[in-house]
Amino acid sequence: MLHSLPFLAFVAIVASRDPPQSLTRCYIDDPNLSECIKNAALEAQPLLRKGIEEYGIPSFFPLILKNFQVNHQSHDANFTVRATDLKIYGMDLYSLSDVRFCPKKPKLKGKLWFGNLHIFSNYVMNGHTINLPIVGEGFYKSIVSPSTINFEITGQRVNGDVTLESVKLDFQVDKMWVQFDGLVTGEGPWGNTNEVLAESEEAVAKALSPVFGKVFETYVTKYMRWLLEEIPFSTIFPCCINNSTTSSA
Repeated sequence: MLHSLPFLAFVAIVASRDPPQSLTRCYIDDPNLSECIKNAALEAQPLLRKGIEEYGIPSFFPLILKNFQVNHQSHDANFTVRATDLKIYGMDLYSLSDVRFCPKKPKLKGKLWFGNLHIFSNYVMNGHTINLPIVGEGFYKSIVSPSTINFEITGQRVNGDVTLESVKLDFQVDKMWVQFDGLVTGEGPWGNTNEVLAESEEAVAKALSPVFGKVFETYVTKYMRWLLEEIPFSTIFPCCINNSTTSSA
């Protein structure tokens, strides 16, 4: 879920009826519409860093989430975790590439890239990751190394407007360094839990990436469905670029 926020915040800005003047407005008949969407998303970075109070968008330096809970089951990670006062540094630094938007379908595809994310939180956790028991309550810190999200958001036209059809995401992380203070299972036949985790950054990333990906996909789906119900597609991408140029001349 955490990695989705810059994209969703950007959507909220461009979808607003009165977007900031510093942000490029994208028109449905623009022959370079995909490039316009990419540029607008990149232009939004300094706005996201400070936060935009009038649009209900918090500061991304750091991004603070008061509560966060996940229940996950797989062969290499099975746990329940609750986090409070989650602080994430680095969410304001992202790049966007391979943007392709087809207005006829419509379908939006692209790739988001993040550098290192530094995450700090209070936690309560019970379960296991990469065959290590993780049970405890205390302070959590993590460094998520460069990650990418390939996204595809597809809509369908209904009665002249657009509703959400599907959201598909492929979330990939190279390495994930994690440490837990307050572990009940801090030591065992496997050795020191935090030391093993620190030596297994790639395995931890492989085990936890699907968790972030699934939560991200659910969050984006919920948000996009609400957005398209609240704001007409023609407001998000108005017509026409020539009329806009003429009126501003």
